[in-house]
Formats: sequence, C-alpha cells, structure tokens
Amino acid sequence: MTEAERNALVEKYLPLVQKIASGVMSRGVPGCVELSDVVQDAVMRLIPELERYKPKNGACLDTYLHWVIRRDVIDSMRRQMPRDRYGLAFTPVDTHPTWIHRISLSNMKKCLTAKQLEAVKLVYGHGFTQERAAEKLGIHRVKLAERLSRAISRLKFLAA
Repeated sequence: MTEAERNALVEKYLPLVQKIASGVMSRGVPGCVELSDVVQDAVMRLIPELERYKPKNGACLDTYLHWVIRRDVIDSMRRQMPRDRYGLAFTPVDTHPTWIHRISLSNMKKCLTAKQLEAVKLVYGHGFTQERAAEKLGIHRVKLAERLSRAISRLKFLAA
C-alpha cells in the first residue's frame, strides 16, 4: 500500500473514528480523558491495522475497522485514566452519572441488593471516594467498583 493510498483511507475513516470515540466517551469518563487525544491515538493505531487487513479472511474493511477502532478507543481511554497507588484505574468523584440523583431511594431499594444500595449511598449520596467507601465497607476497592457497576447498570432503566 502506498503512502497516498494509506492517507486517503485514514481520511476516509476519520469520521468513523470520531463517531466511535464520542459515542464511547458519552457513556461517562473522567474529565482528564480528552476526546482529541483519544481520536489521535486511535488514528495512529489505525494506520498499522490498514496494512494488516486481509480481505481473504472474510470480513469487509468497514466491519473490520469498526471493531478495531472501537477496541483502540477503549484502550486509549484506559491508558489515560488516573491510577491509584495499586495501579488500578479509578473514577474521580466528579464523573458520577448526573441522572442518579433523579431516582428515589424507594425505587433504588426495589431493584438493588442491600450491599449495592449501601455502596451507591456512600459514593453517590455522601460523596465518598471509591477508596474511602471501600475502606468504610471493609472490602477491596475493585470489589466496590464491581458492585457499583452492577448497581448502575440496574438503575439505568429507572432514570429513563
């Protein structure tokens, strides 16, 4: 593949990169993750993928690049996430879902387990950091993050 062909393909798929990056980032990421950085990183990783693509494997180029770009955007976001002292990514307090405060406590009690409800109250209600909430609950921070993730996925349909 010549350099001109590669540049033409990168320009052709740049809108797809931007669309996927903004779609993934719209689901809530820390403020330290910049869309322009994610797009730039994904484009830089797109170039070798264009050369690696083999049409004889069965997937058309559009489908192949869609999944490759999505993977690269998510990887780029993960690399930009702040880390705690254990090297684990964490979500700062200012990135809480804004819709969670519109759900009544009685509705939360109906669809969450007691442990999930307590975690949601500490982190989203009382403003504890995930690390501090994990200490208060006597569990590891990763376990708290899993608990919060399950709770948020259960609560999303209530906020709609």
